[in-house]
Amino acid sequence: MWDGNPADAPQWVRAMPKLEFHVHLEGTVVAAPYQDQFTDFDSFLAAFGRHTFRLATVEDFRRAVIAYGRNLAHDGGVYAEVTLTLSTHVHKKGLDPETVMRACWAGAQELERETGVIIRFVLDHVRNHPVERGEEVLDWCLAFRDLGVVALGLGGQEHGHPASSHHRMLRRAQRLGVPFVPHAGEAAGPEQIRDALCYEPRRLGHAVTAWLDPLLPGELTRRGVMIEACPTSNVRLGHVSTLAEHPLRRYVDGAVPVSVNTDNPAMLGTSLLREYALAVDVLGFTEAMLRELGVQAVDHVLAGDDIRRRLTALW
Repeated sequence: MWDGNPADAPQWVRAMPKLEFHVHLEGTVVAAPYQDQFTDFDSFLAAFGRHTFRLATVEDFRRAVIAYGRNLAHDGGVYAEVTLTLSTHVHKKGLDPETVMRACWAGAQELERETGVIIRFVLDHVRNHPVERGEEVLDWCLAFRDLGVVALGLGGQEHGHPASSHHRMLRRAQRLGVPFVPHAGEAAGPEQIRDALCYEPRRLGHAVTAWLDPLLPGELTRRGVMIEACPTSNVRLGHVSTLAEHPLRRYVDGAVPVSVNTDNPAMLGTSLLREYALAVDVLGFTEAMLRELGVQAVDHVLAGDDIRRRLTALW
């Protein structure tokens, strides 16, 4: 029985190439004591908002990308799409959006030269913020494509703020070919997932409540929409009672595309290696099953065909 220490994870788990689609840059830079400063989803959101101020200077962003990527490389990671809530740093700190993204991109390029790990970025809109902010985030997604931005995200408080409350932004994103990767069905029910599906998302963050709608997993499979599962996060924030009850295995058994992710690793005291090892130890995943998840994940990479070909070669 694996005891949770990544250093003791089985060698085949350590060596397996890994991709991560659901990780917030702001949640990679906080020291472990922060784990004790929240008890549920609302208090976590408040803590997340407070600690974004740890990224105080443009240089902090470059360093954060490099530090996260080095940790990912240590865990066997080869590729990640990292979410950044750029609007918060612009409107609460007065930072220039292009300068921040150039720092993040510089960090990603330095990291790739050093480790081979490839980083791209998702800019997310906080769904309970004004719709005008969402239009601005979409504009940044378009403007900063050459700085590694590959998708538009949607996070924040789901209750009372469905994806459709940002209908205009999301329809414009569809017209302009900006991939959409929202949080959905994390703190709310499957109706939020169905609402988000109206805007043709490529992936869904968390989606732990999809199984509550008996028809929804099959629909996700038919559409080829991947669930970005974050097991430790879902337990720590009270969305799932225990790791053993997490629906990750249920989705895999139902042929729903799924990836394994950390969400906010520093805040939650986890790592991608730990999440993989827990999938083996608690949920009964085999090496073949995890390798199949990796192959599926490559198909859902948003960085382009050239990157997908490079990653496919690893399997």
